[in-house]
Amino acid sequence: MKFFKNVLWIAILNGCGTKHASVESSIFLSPCIDGTILNMSAGGCDEFNVSPSTEGYMELACTSARTAGFWTATKFRAYPVDSEVLVPEGWHVHCVDHRTVMFIAPK
Repeated sequence: MKFFKNVLWIAILNGCGTKHASVESSIFLSPCIDGTILNMSAGGCDEFNVSPSTEGYMELACTSARTAGFWTATKFRAYPVDSEVLVPEGWHVHCVDHRTVMFIAPK
């Protein structure tokens, strides 16, 4: 996790923010995942939890925030776009791109 946080901060410090996000600034090569992380940061999240699961998805959540809001009070699950996903109860589609299908649920 520390590695991803450091990479994120390097990207942000190099001028890759929500207004200037591009393919070159992508960390995960997925607009859904990268955009979610950037929006969480812009929404007041100071610390992130990015954890892969044994069920084939990656979970993202804000673990420490300056302010409460949608991006800090929601958990996200990212699945590969080509996987067969049974949507867990209480989860809703948030974003789809060429690599990822992302779901959201309240914490």
